[in-house]
Amino acid sequence: MSDPDRPNPGSGQPGGTWPRPPSDFSPPPPQPYTNEAWTKPPPPPPSSAPGGRWGPPQAPGGWPGYEPPSPGPQRPKSNATRNLLIGLAVAALVLVFAVPLALTRLVDRDDALSPFDTDGPGNDLPPGPNEEGQPGPQPGQPFQPDSLAVGGGSVWVSDLACGIVVRIDTATEEIAAAIDTGGSASGVAFADDSAWIGNRVEEHVVRIDPSTNRSEAAVELEGGSLGLASGAGAVWAADESENQLHRIDPVTNTLAATIEVGEFPHYVAAGETGVWVTNSGDDTVSRIDPATNRVTATVEVGLGPLHVVEGGGSVWVTNTGSATVSRIDPATNKVVATIKVDPNPHALAFANGAVWVGNESGTLSKIDPATNNDTEISGTFLVSIDMAVDGTNIWVADAPAGSVVKLDTATGAIDSTIDLAEYGDCARLREDAVPPEPSAV
Repeated sequence: MSDPDRPNPGSGQPGGTWPRPPSDFSPPPPQPYTNEAWTKPPPPPPSSAPGGRWGPPQAPGGWPGYEPPSPGPQRPKSNATRNLLIGLAVAALVLVFAVPLALTRLVDRDDALSPFDTDGPGNDLPPGPNEEGQPGPQPGQPFQPDSLAVGGGSVWVSDLACGIVVRIDTATEEIAAAIDTGGSASGVAFADDSAWIGNRVEEHVVRIDPSTNRSEAAVELEGGSLGLASGAGAVWAADESENQLHRIDPVTNTLAATIEVGEFPHYVAAGETGVWVTNSGDDTVSRIDPATNRVTATVEVGLGPLHVVEGGGSVWVTNTGSATVSRIDPATNKVVATIKVDPNPHALAFANGAVWVGNESGTLSKIDPATNNDTEISGTFLVSIDMAVDGTNIWVADAPAGSVVKLDTATGAIDSTIDLAEYGDCARLREDAVPPEPSAV
């Protein structure tokens, strides 16, 4: 749909050169980091007190609603009776403190496991504007990037709630097109000269032709995909609903294999040593041999593993629940180092000989593989949800800010920021998005 107040010079392909809004357009005010599609609690502040992420144990009487009983009439008791009562009192105190603390840890663990928990309240995709009730943006809903990939001179950015993919030209750092994938949009990968987008709700992966910005094929899966990766001549899609990893053949656009992995697989890395999948439900990483499509090792890591990347002869994993990064030696399939980082480590990248960790607490860390030392990059505040490497640059999805940030890997400083709110909210982006080919979806 065209807007008469928005001239489009065109670029010779659908989508054109994405025009900025007219001068009288006012971008929506900054939105809080929440929407109906993804309601995520704010990360807890760093704590050096005993108890770590969940805080120190509560003092007696400190639990909400707890009131000590008023003393009643007393009478002398025998030593045996007194010892029995003391033992019962101690056991009761243990239950009073241990049970709520354990429940709190379980709740926090669930929060750490999946930012896209489909079972939680309020996390269903919002109803769309059409009569079929398909997923779609709500009025004023900002674009909040969830996942991104680099390829073909572009950064491909998805937003699960908006259901569209934004294509950013790496040369001009401007939006080149907004693309309707025909449903939700989760993980992103680039392979075989195409962008691949996981449609989590519709349970298929869409292939986008960069020359037309249209969805040219859709590969049906048994479940919805979350994390996507490319490598070893395939596109890999983690399916947390079925605890499976799907292998897609980009030559035939068909599902080539389905592999059983651990519980709640989230993200995938396909490198020289194989395919690695993080399983947030059982705190493990599965290693798959692409030659046989079989799991060859299962490595125990920290609590709530999310992103995984291969680099520097090792495999690196962010453990959101335990605020650590695990370093795995592919030669032994063992964790050889556990590196403490800031709370809620999420995004991960290997660039310029170092490991870069984006923490949802807003900090950016750099790990030296030679020493395993973690250094916080001062002056850089990003709530990093995903990262992608482009030569000496790292592109970061900052969901709360609604922006994509380019980092200089030499210094860790922010080189540039692309504020997607300048181009309008989800509804405006989707209104002028390139529609998918009906036969593809």
